[in-house]
Amino acid sequence: MTELKHIKQQTYLDTYYFSNSNDKKIESIYLLLHGYNQHGKFIFDTLKDICPKNALIIAPNGIFPIMTRMKSYYKKRYIWYFYDDFKKTYDISPEAAARCLGGLLDHLNKASLPVTIIGFSQGGFLAPYIKSFHDKVKTVIGIGCVYRELLKDYNLNFTLHAIHGTEDKIVDYKRAKLMFQQLAPLTFGGQFLTIPNGGHQINRLVKMKISELI
Repeated sequence: MTELKHIKQQTYLDTYYFSNSNDKKIESIYLLLHGYNQHGKFIFDTLKDICPKNALIIAPNGIFPIMTRMKSYYKKRYIWYFYDDFKKTYDISPEAAARCLGGLLDHLNKASLPVTIIGFSQGGFLAPYIKSFHDKVKTVIGIGCVYRELLKDYNLNFTLHAIHGTEDKIVDYKRAKLMFQQLAPLTFGGQFLTIPNGGHQINRLVKMKISELI
């Protein structure tokens, strides 16, 4: 009988990221994490205008590429981990990406500045894991995501927020709110902010809510 077996091991992967050129004195770091099948430049361009002027903004590509062959080039998009919705299991857990991003922050945050993480969808789900691999994470803001129960096994000593649209067809609003309510008491507190009639997107109202939190 053929059996698929599994061994957990650490793997070293290069991390590619977009960043701002800031000639001001840097006082904080903002790590922006895109969603499934997106790229770092998307969320960098979407949120850079609401980040503090004295912040270093970092927007990495997900560590696993999705390559679509076009007529004369490859269309490149990225993801952070592999989750099987049908089997409810991980082929590659979020911890792999969290370790990579923790290492990226270790490299760029020599001054031990406070780190705020803003993640959309898959990036929002990933965001809370990173505290366990870089201790300077102070705030996590997830947009259109569900915080999973297994996060209880990780370092949750930070402020946790969530922003979610009531009409999100990708990530269920009620489940996201329920899981936040279960997880939030284990953190330093935070808010679950509702976007009435909002979908699975980062629009003007979402950006206004983010501005209220930062």
